[in-house]
Amino acid sequence: MSMTRSICRTSGVVTFLVFLCCVIAAAAASIYWISERLDHLVTVVTSHYDQFAPTITIRNGRASISEEQPYFIGGGPIEGVALVIDTRPEERNNVREYLRQVQNGAVLAEDRILIKNGKQTRTISLKGIPDMVLNAAFLEALAKKYRPFAIKTLTAAALIYFFLAKLFQALIFALIPLIVARSPSTMVTYGESFKLAVFALIPPIALDVLLDQTTIDLTAEWALYVILYVAVLVLAAFDLRKSPEPGAGRHDAPITP
Repeated sequence: MSMTRSICRTSGVVTFLVFLCCVIAAAAASIYWISERLDHLVTVVTSHYDQFAPTITIRNGRASISEEQPYFIGGGPIEGVALVIDTRPEERNNVREYLRQVQNGAVLAEDRILIKNGKQTRTISLKGIPDMVLNAAFLEALAKKYRPFAIKTLTAAALIYFFLAKLFQALIFALIPLIVARSPSTMVTYGESFKLAVFALIPPIALDVLLDQTTIDLTAEWALYVILYVAVLVLAAFDLRKSPEPGAGRHDAPITP
């Protein structure tokens, strides 16, 4: 009996366990990839914050800095973006002027933040904001405090996403062996094809995990994933045609024996 035919006879419990392992592997690789980049982003922000932005003190819903104002982060508008700090009480009613000539930007005023996105400008009050001293050390401590929660949330989201995504892939790609392997001497049920589609997830997911450690762009990675998945299923379908088995593809065969 060929390996492909053996997979068709695999129990539903084993098929589900294989599927679950594929989901966990894909989710783990994704979480590792994202967490590494988040950690890198936090490192870059915290290590450069003091070079580009001042220490901001917020007390009783009012912000202040010790540097001369207005303070332009980055030295001024950059490609239509303005990031300005002006917490002087006497300039409270004039801070919108900083955003007039730019498409996007933000202004930290004494008691509010103004954010412009295209033609829309939103105002966020600082009332109710906890007292803090915003600098590189504060950001680093904040990132360290909330990292475990972020990883747990990311893990839950990744598991749900990949469970649904891989299930959808298996359901759709199961049509390949169902169509290719069909012949007068070899009848294949959708349930058997689905099992093949689940087991065929192993090579492309393994490739995906390896490619996550490289610099290959996501588009090429997805293309290689699909090509390998289809190739494995086509080979499995031809293997079924070469090894017909009486009753293997009967119409009344259940999806999970």
